[in-house]
Amino acid sequence: MIIDTVDGAIERYGNLHPRLRTALEFLLQTDLNTLGNERIILDGDALYASPDLNVGRSRQIAFPENHRRYIDLHCLIEGREEIGWLPAAECRTVYAPYDAARDTEFFTDRPRHWATLLPGEFAAAWPGEAHAPMVGEGFIRKIVVKILVD
Repeated sequence: MIIDTVDGAIERYGNLHPRLRTALEFLLQTDLNTLGNERIILDGDALYASPDLNVGRSRQIAFPENHRRYIDLHCLIEGREEIGWLPAAECRTVYAPYDAARDTEFFTDRPRHWATLLPGEFAAAWPGEAHAPMVGEGFIRKIVVKILVD
């Protein structure tokens, strides 16, 4: 998982995947504070963004999720968010089996590492990287960009 600030991210990570570059450009060129709740289509099902506003949850009820086809890029707009991480290959207890239509599976295994995001920072989880987002107190406002890896 990559955790960094949006500023300068294109130079550091833009060559890892062409759609990642486009996603980072979108985050830099968009006033994220003005986004509504609607999904933003950037390139059909290959690249889209979903704003999220929710109350943070505790680490105890944050189940790691994994995706097989998409990179999840979580960019924090407001609040303070913790995201847990562990390799999906080490997950042993399935909470919800893989749903191909949603490209998501959930586990009850506990994350090995926790990272804190502040506004203007992002976490990018690749397929095979189980992550437990939306941990924190109070409201967390962010945007999640889904990047098809092919």
